[in-house]
Amino acid sequence: MDARVADALFNGSVIALLASATTVVLDLFGFINIAVPASFILGSATAFAFALAGSPEWQWIADGALVGLVGGVAIDRLVLDPLRRRGRGPSMLPASIAAALVVFGLVRAAFSPGVSVVPHVVILSRVATIGSFTFTALQAFSVALTVVACGLLDFAVRRTRFGNGVRAACANPLAAQLMGMRIDRVPAAAMGLTCALASAAGALSTVRAESMTPSIPPMLLLEALAVVALAPVGSIGGACLIAYALSIALALIGAQLPSLPAFALPCALLALIALGLALRQVRVAAPPVVES
Repeated sequence: MDARVADALFNGSVIALLASATTVVLDLFGFINIAVPASFILGSATAFAFALAGSPEWQWIADGALVGLVGGVAIDRLVLDPLRRRGRGPSMLPASIAAALVVFGLVRAAFSPGVSVVPHVVILSRVATIGSFTFTALQAFSVALTVVACGLLDFAVRRTRFGNGVRAACANPLAAQLMGMRIDRVPAAAMGLTCALASAAGALSTVRAESMTPSIPPMLLLEALAVVALAPVGSIGGACLIAYALSIALALIGAQLPSLPAFALPCALLALIALGLALRQVRVAAPPVVES
């Protein structure tokens, strides 16, 4: 059971990074930017490339996040910013889908078909034991990375002028310009940071699987969408807690019910997504409480 819990914590970390990036973009930009979860593939491919080049293992993940950062800034400046300046908000979602398809196409053209096996992880596969709990260095690193990265992003979004600047630049670019804000830089920085989180999730997944992930695993995508649907919009802490709780719950269900049909968990996740969206609509439609 200890191994299952450690695996669940690792999976929860990957889901938390992906879901936190998605919910922050939904809060700041007002729509689900498909290019952000697509950065998962970018981080996976980068980790694979640096692994083949013989770089140290920690660089696989760091470089994956860095390439996601650069890619997110590039996507915002080249694809989204021109639409934002022209006030074409409804076109942002289709543009993000097109950018995601370009990312998928470039990764597949560069690495498929071909060898996708990552060299064996040595340092990050070391095993440590605390009491009766056994875990690998990669599992511990994933949890630490998630806590630190999500904590820093939450601080930047909620406790600095950065988050307000992104909202102002997206809601009213002209007013933001009159206030002296660089509407071309602030949203691009937010896009870069969130794509870096999603890319780090892809790099972690590649290091763990020891093979490149040419697409987001369907179960992982469903779990991330369930977290985004259940967590309050923009709540990084809520997304992280729900991601870990959901991952541990699924691990316990798999351990207690090994004969459960393969389609049961995906159906349960789809039900959670529908429930989260329904609850969100109820909260939005609820009339405000007026104090007497």
